[in-house]
Amino acid sequence: MIAEFNCVAFKPQDRFSVSKGIIGIGLDDLKSNSKLLNHSIHTTVTSLSQMARSKELVPGVGRLSRSQVFTKRGLWKGPKKGVQPAKEAPAEVIEKTVGGEKNGGKRLVPTSKAPRYYPAEDVRQPKKTRKSPKTAPLRPTITPGTVLILLAGRFRGKRVVFLKQLDSGLLLITGPYKVNGIPLRRVNQAYVIATSTKVDLGDFKVRPRYMIGIHC
Repeated sequence: MIAEFNCVAFKPQDRFSVSKGIIGIGLDDLKSNSKLLNHSIHTTVTSLSQMARSKELVPGVGRLSRSQVFTKRGLWKGPKKGVQPAKEAPAEVIEKTVGGEKNGGKRLVPTSKAPRYYPAEDVRQPKKTRKSPKTAPLRPTITPGTVLILLAGRFRGKRVVFLKQLDSGLLLITGPYKVNGIPLRRVNQAYVIATSTKVDLGDFKVRPRYMIGIHC
């Protein structure tokens, strides 16, 4: 009998091996190795289907780029949206036969077991508070024009000028930027030290365009 096989590999302990080409196989050998043949073909097809699209040239570096793998896998089509058939909801109770003359013969038994632990009736409810957040009062030593010393942050140790208190309670301060490179910043008054030095601001006002990045 003459048979032709392509890309089929057997184990070394087999009585014969098959490679690409045409070879002669006896009927007895073909019958005795039919299971082995089917297993080898299935293994070969499975390994080919699970083979990585992008082989590693070196550890961590693939043959294909991320965009090439993205295209080959067809990820540009989006996630697969298969419509699954609606599952029937299981019955809450089932009827079972119960032995005994005084037991009624049948009972309705729940399919899902009730949880072992459940909340008691006297569960404490959280107390409702009527307090509303208010703006922190400004320290009396901090007035517009007071020179402050920053205690934390990027510019800690620097001296700045206090301009005004924002609605959130934070302090709006500046270097000024041309003097020591500190721009308009918001600072919590807990992280500043007020000095006795003051700067006369006059009729100074912060323009709205400079407050774009400063949230009140």
